[in-house]
Amino acid sequence: ELLGRVVSLGAIASAAGRIFGPIMFGAAFEISPPLPYTIAGFLAIAATFSWGLTCCLVKTETGDTDSAAKVAAQTRAQAMEALQEELKAVLVTRGYNLESKESVKALLLIIDHAFPEQSGQDNDEATLLATHSELLRAQAFSRSLNNNNLTSN
Repeated sequence: ELLGRVVSLGAIASAAGRIFGPIMFGAAFEISPPLPYTIAGFLAIAATFSWGLTCCLVKTETGDTDSAAKVAAQTRAQAMEALQEELKAVLVTRGYNLESKESVKALLLIIDHAFPEQSGQDNDEATLLATHSELLRAQAFSRSLNNNNLTSN
């Protein structure tokens, strides 16, 4: 992404130098023979300063990206901790024994089947809402089967 910009700017500067350089430096040479070299020296110093400033800005932006990634990772970790605590509270409140390895394995199996694989097209909310809708339909179907079995007996 940046390489294309750098190459473009280099080509523009080179073309501008070939067009305007002879005009400006020819006029400066007529005023005083050392003047074009003095101007070129100042331009070289300005270019060096500009290059140094650009390097510092690019490093700062990269550092900001790294710190933004760290903040995002911390946010995800905090969200995961909160989700784990909520899940634990719900399961304990409903009477599940989380100290039993068999119970934990069964709960993990249920959780694994409860959440479908993410497709690249949908966002998390759309996938979860669709899953919730399917779960509600399955519960309604199960209730209707239970009601039919109760009335037929």
